[in-house]
Amino acid sequence: NPFSSEVQKRNQLIMLLLYSFGIRAGELLNLRISDIDFAHSTIAIKRRADDKSDPRVNQPLVKTCERKLPVGETLMGEIYNYIIVERNKVKNAKGNDFLFITNKLGKTVGMPLSMSAYHKIINIISKAHPELNELSGHMLRHTWNYEFSRMMDERDEPFSEEKEAQIRSYIMGWVVDSEMAKIYNARHIVEQAHKTSLVIQNEFMERAI
Repeated sequence: NPFSSEVQKRNQLIMLLLYSFGIRAGELLNLRISDIDFAHSTIAIKRRADDKSDPRVNQPLVKTCERKLPVGETLMGEIYNYIIVERNKVKNAKGNDFLFITNKLGKTVGMPLSMSAYHKIINIISKAHPELNELSGHMLRHTWNYEFSRMMDERDEPFSEEKEAQIRSYIMGWVVDSEMAKIYNARHIVEQAHKTSLVIQNEFMERAI
């Protein structure tokens, strides 16, 4: 974790949410504490265009459909501890309901985290290790979709292609029958086709050579 102790937990939670849900930056930065249902272990992704309570000049927008996402016990614990312990330490933290706020002292302390601050966090992480040099927040959305496809393949009783696309579309916030779901499915099919082709090729070459 390449950050100062004051923001390590906040930035760790940002990455955990991006990786766990494959959400967009706008969805992440729009999250409010009131969107989190601790009793039922869910997070609500909501659209709030032209939100008068958002003081940011460039308000991050939710471009996907509204939806509720389930949160596991471990991740919910991380969210709860961040809010109760880390977030409450920040000056002016009680001035708004946004989950992620800026810790930097100055006139913006305690205000919702800006898109530029979000990109700075990702940039710092990308420079922390050579293997992370191409990291972007959106790349974690691609990673989530890859992991989803892999898990669908490993199911004992696979869903139909239509059902798989519907589940993917809901979690990603796409409309039903989204072209994006078809694109991700197609990418995975191509990868599986390549692997199968190589297996057949290698077996043939072992017999032929």
